[in-house]
Amino acid sequence: MLTRYIKAALEQPEYELVGDSGEFFGRIPALDGVLANSATLESCRNELEVLEDWILVRLSQQLPVPAVQGISLGVQRSGLMPPIASINGAICLPRCGGY
Repeated sequence: MLTRYIKAALEQPEYELVGDSGEFFGRIPALDGVLANSATLESCRNELEVLEDWILVRLSQQLPVPAVQGISLGVQRSGLMPPIASINGAICLPRCGGY
């Protein structure tokens, strides 16, 4: 499900050419803070893969992750256990030693 979420989100970026610099700015509007800028459109697309780190940080901090194309990611807290990530109902246990 995580791979599907990432692929779906990477289908939604918006790009613009920044002024006279010739650089490209890209963002995924539904995901606040997923931004990139680079000298070429292709490298800007590649830099938007920061999305993976953005997801991990949000889940580890128990922050909401907006649904994309009906795919949702979330965090549940259960008793004394560390936070458990839930991806469309599938449970992902954290690795030993923390995040």
